[in-house]
Parts: sequence; structure tokens; C-alpha cells
Amino acid sequence: MREIATIEVSALVNELKALAGYYFDKFYELGRGRFKFRLSRQGDRKELLCILKHTLNITDYVEKGGQESNFYAAVRKRIIGYKIEGIEQVNEDRIIDIEASKGEDRLHLIIEMFGKGNLLIADSSMKIMLAYTQEEFKDRKIRTGEIYQPPASNALPISKINAESVANIINDGKESRVTSGVTAYLAKAVNVGSLYIENAVIGAGVDPKSGIGQLGKGEADRVAEGIAALKRFVSAPEPFVYMKEGKTIDYAICNIEKYKSIEAKSMESLQAALDLFYHTIEEPKPAAEESNEAQAIRKSIEKQRELLKITEEGIVKSRRAGEIIFKNTGAINSIIMLLREKKRLSKEELQALLPDVKIVELDLKNKTVTIDLD
Repeated sequence: MREIATIEVSALVNELKALAGYYFDKFYELGRGRFKFRLSRQGDRKELLCILKHTLNITDYVEKGGQESNFYAAVRKRIIGYKIEGIEQVNEDRIIDIEASKGEDRLHLIIEMFGKGNLLIADSSMKIMLAYTQEEFKDRKIRTGEIYQPPASNALPISKINAESVANIINDGKESRVTSGVTAYLAKAVNVGSLYIENAVIGAGVDPKSGIGQLGKGEADRVAEGIAALKRFVSAPEPFVYMKEGKTIDYAICNIEKYKSIEAKSMESLQAALDLFYHTIEEPKPAAEESNEAQAIRKSIEKQRELLKITEEGIVKSRRAGEIIFKNTGAINSIIMLLREKKRLSKEELQALLPDVKIVELDLKNKTVTIDLD
């Protein structure tokens, strides 16, 4: 399944703002990276589905099951009874911050929709109280007790996108002789999402695989204008779910040019599109999990292999040492004989008597001599 794009998070947050005033009634952990919140307000109930990296939407589908993990219990303890005060996008990135209150207490439910995905709870000062996955990166730490910091980004944020700013990025790429394709280059430089960058490029009549340096002035201007035009779908999305042979294959907040030959189902909201998509798409079957016994056996075998490797390396080293000693038996016997006859020799005197042998160290007190045979 593809990850949610930044521009889709922006549009989604605008829809989710309507949840202000609802209370967290229940929390369910449905599986790895999949959660559900039951919300209520004056008798009105809603089910909020969260699939890390993919979606956060009000759902009409009933999902049974769930698991009572330590994380499940910790989240329930911290959020049940809290009222949603507001929902915001953090740093114009794929991060959603749900601020909630209960009396004088406030907390933040933070959902990261990138990388492996994460769900965190932080206090009013953004100190992390709980994290689904504790992680450490070069520029930030997701750990209990740390102040939450979103990742830094050098990409152009959606709020600063216009035809001029995108045209400047294209010109920078051409002047820097960037070798990557126009879509790949702009997808990294403009924080929108590769699906929408590609759509704007195709809409401008440009091959999305063309090199950025191949764009003419007219083509560059059309691409810049097409990307700038995407901003309107943040506040006024026109969502579709795309289907082929009766199966859902993708969704988007606007019509996508490359899907023009397949069925496009218009949806009333982005949340409705996400809900349909993630409850009808055929997910790849997860690999069977190892049992505890199988894991123990596998680890034992790996350890035995490591010991065998160390033993084999030791055998090779010992054999090599034996060959060297055997080859130099005459020199070794000469040293032993000399030291037995002349017990007060210095290192220098011994070296002079045996010019063909390199004497490294002579310790008469401990009756040892170190020589270099290699």
C-alpha cells in the first residue's frame, strides 16, 4: 500500500477539524500499526480509524478483534475522557497533532505518517509520555521524556508554493546540472507528493522521465503553474477512488491523468475515499510469524555458526603459526642454546650473535625472548 502524500494530509486535516468538541470514549489496537478511536459528542458517535503511514479517517466499516497490549492499556489510560480541542498539521509535513483537554490538563496525540509510522502522546509542553515505537535519529529522539521534535525538511512547503517559487527550483536544478528526471527531482524539492508532481508534469505535456535540464522555458513554466495549481485541492479536494476490473488500485484528491483509462469513482470527501480504499484493497498477506520456540532454535543455530567461524579462523591461525615455527626450528634452538650458555646476555648482544633473527624483546627475569619470524 502506498503512503499518504503531504498534500493529502493537508486536505485530510481540514476535514478532521470538524471533530473538535468530540470526546475520546474508547481505544482499540487492531493489529500492527492499526488503531481505532471511538469518539462521542452529545450522543453522536464516530469511529476514527488510524493506519500508520496511510490514513486517519472516520470509518463506516466495523472492524472486530483487537489486542490488549501494554501500549493499548497505556493509551486508554491517558486519553479516555479527553475532549478534542483542535487538529493541526505539523510543519506542513505528514504529521497530525490532535490536541485534547480534560479539565486543566492538556495533551497531544501525534501521528507520524512517514517512515515506519508512529503514534505518540505528549503533554502540554510536548514532552513525550508514550510512543508506539521508540526511535533515535540523527537530529531527534522519539523517547519517553524527550521533547517532541518533527524532522527537519529542506523541501518547499505547500504554503510557499506558487508558480515563481517552483520555477526557481526548476532553474536551480538546470543550473546545477542535476541529472535526475523532472518528476524525481521536483518530488524531493517540493513537499507535495510524487503522484501529484507527476500529474502536474504530465498535464504540462512533459514526459515525467525527462531530465530536468531538458525542460525548455515554456515547459518549465507550465510545470510550475501546474504544481502551483495543486494548492486549491487542499481546501477543496475532488477525491476519487480508482478501480480496475472491480478492484481498487489507488485514490487521489484530484483526477489523475495516468488513470484516465480506468474507472474513477467520485467520492464526497477524502475521508470517504480513504475509507473505501483501505477496506476494499487487497493487502499482501503478512509473512507467518515465528513461534518463540522457532526463534530460539534459529538464534541458537546462528550462535553456533558464529562459534564455528571463530574456531575455523583459530585453526587457520594456529596452523600458520606452526608452519612458521617448524620452518624456523634451527633459529629457535640456537637462541635457546645461547641463552642457556650465556645467562647474562643483553638484547643487543643476542642480536649481534644471531644477525639473521630479529630479536623483539629479551626478558631475563621472566626467562622469555620474543622474536619476529615473519
